[in-house]
Amino acid sequence: MIIGILNGKSLRSSLIATCILIASPSTLLCEELTGVVYSDHSGPSANGVGEVQLSTKTGLVAISYQKPIKMDSADHRCYEVGAIWTVQFEPQTYELVRVHCVGKLDTDVHSAWMAVRNYIKAVAKAAGQDLGYQPNRRGPVNAKMGEVEIDLSGYLNFGSTGMCLEMKQHIDNNTILIESSADCYLIPDIDFRVEQIRPTAWEVTSVKAVPPPK
Repeated sequence: MIIGILNGKSLRSSLIATCILIASPSTLLCEELTGVVYSDHSGPSANGVGEVQLSTKTGLVAISYQKPIKMDSADHRCYEVGAIWTVQFEPQTYELVRVHCVGKLDTDVHSAWMAVRNYIKAVAKAAGQDLGYQPNRRGPVNAKMGEVEIDLSGYLNFGSTGMCLEMKQHIDNNTILIESSADCYLIPDIDFRVEQIRPTAWEVTSVKAVPPPK
């Protein structure tokens, strides 16, 4: 298990740090990069493993991690899509060592993600349901998003933090596509088209079912 960073130095545009392993006296090199959180696949459990995708200057990078994440911030925005993370990771396995986050955001990505989360919450409320696990909830919770019939029960119980929603595509400067991942437990999976309707306001403008993989 990796417990920390002992020292670091600049090498080629990446920060290379020396890490120490509890189970072994050997050391390994860690790299550092900064990116925007586009997705986080880990499910609702407080333990276990997960994978976060960061959008960096060189493209998308997937970093695996063991819960709980070692993060030096208590800002709740650091745990949301659109947060800007600086991560130290083991370059051979892409395993996370530590996250530095001060609450800075990619405001477009974060605002589009929030718009989708609020949209789903409003659909659930219209169906007489509250977000969060309800032991007495039985069977499907059927609702309509646009023209799509959907079962919300899994999302209500397990996906309601919204971290199962992932940034899929920047269509243009004012339009973003957010997709529900398998961790959302929405049936079917959904693409949400989100548009900037005012400088500080984003809104879901269309909803499309995602065909299941063949």
